[in-house]
Amino acid sequence: MEESKGISFLEAKAKLEAFCAYQERCQLEIEQKLYSWKFSDEQISQLIADLITNRFLDEERFASAFVSGKFRIKRWGRIKIKAHLKAKKISNYSIAIATRCFCPPESWFGIFNASLSIPRIFNFSIARNSTSFGENLPNFNPGSITFFKTENSFNK
Repeated sequence: MEESKGISFLEAKAKLEAFCAYQERCQLEIEQKLYSWKFSDEQISQLIADLITNRFLDEERFASAFVSGKFRIKRWGRIKIKAHLKAKKISNYSIAIATRCFCPPESWFGIFNASLSIPRIFNFSIARNSTSFGENLPNFNPGSITFFKTENSFNK
């Protein structure tokens, strides 16, 4: 095996094991790192297979960690989480297991209801001279922005 960007195959393996041990990673992140180190496709597949057999890389474990973190800490919704996992090329099976285990449907509604109870101080409305939603604002006047109080803003 030839050396790539000054990193040998064994050095790359050790670095990737430390990289995966630090935080859960998906296969796409590992591939991107190896491509940046200028490894060949054959070497990349060998390293990834080795990481999977040694349990440094696990798609279901990554999906579960991703879902629990984004749901509990960042309060992302189900659709946004699934879209980001699909962008990372996670299988639909792993996505379904992770979302079912860590985010039951009852808790999705809890987050939605909690976001509705946040008091809103101002609603913004822009007066438009257009007849449909998709048209541009040719005669936009900053003075046409109106502010009005909502009922919830002063009741609490």
